[in-house]
Amino acid sequence: EDNKHLLWIGTENGGLSVFDPAKEIFTNYRHDDIDNTSLTNNSIDCVYKDVNGNMWVGTYSGGINMFSKDANKFTHYKHTSDSNSLSNNNVLFLQEDSKNNLWIATDGGGLDLLDHKTGNFTHFQHDPANRNSICGNYVLAIQEDSKENIWAGTWGDGLTVINKSHNLFTHFKNNPADSTSLSGNNVYSIIRDKDNDMWIGTYGEGLNLYDGTKNRFIHYKNHRTNINSLSSNNIQTIMGDSKGLVWIGTYDNGLNRLDKKTNSFTRFVHDENKNS
Repeated sequence: EDNKHLLWIGTENGGLSVFDPAKEIFTNYRHDDIDNTSLTNNSIDCVYKDVNGNMWVGTYSGGINMFSKDANKFTHYKHTSDSNSLSNNNVLFLQEDSKNNLWIATDGGGLDLLDHKTGNFTHFQHDPANRNSICGNYVLAIQEDSKENIWAGTWGDGLTVINKSHNLFTHFKNNPADSTSLSGNNVYSIIRDKDNDMWIGTYGEGLNLYDGTKNRFIHYKNHRTNINSLSSNNIQTIMGDSKGLVWIGTYDNGLNRLDKKTNSFTRFVHDENKNS
């Protein structure tokens, strides 16, 4: 939702639709080969509103499109031969930190940080010879914690926490011999809830809560015989609400609501015979 209460909806191959609930009309944006201010690509992976009300649109193979609140056109940020350009044009996630810096998760190019003043990007990429680098280049999720560290979740390589002030990289991966390690290495979603708890959703291995006092992870998984457990271990998105409840969207078995006080899940799944 933008500052005008319009809803921005990204589609796969169909471009971008902006819905005005008051008028019940859609404004559609698609790529136009003869308009260099149009959308760069019609497959949208993410949409983000920055602190100034500008809308940022991450695309598959088209980089980033920034729609300024003051102009009815897109500004493009794409990977080029310039080393200061975006590292990869497959942009999966966008997130500002507490200093209003924009972090970009890419599918193969690692993690990028945009300098708004110069338009240049700083790249954080995996270096097998350097442990003090990001754990993988296929980044799916970004979140800042209460200490201003940046958490980056990857596909296949686990989680990296970046201490920006000291330029230190801490890695978390699944260790089968350690039951308190990260439950899985395919990290799809990371959030910080209203209590500053960090939640990590994985594809295939359920939900994790990070216990910073003991540097361990608490796992929440599906148990077939327990209807109050997580409905599926394939997590795609997590959100925290103003009441402290945690909402978990899954790939294959609906929506879950976690009450942290009782550690109990309420499931919301499709039922053809009910108003579900």
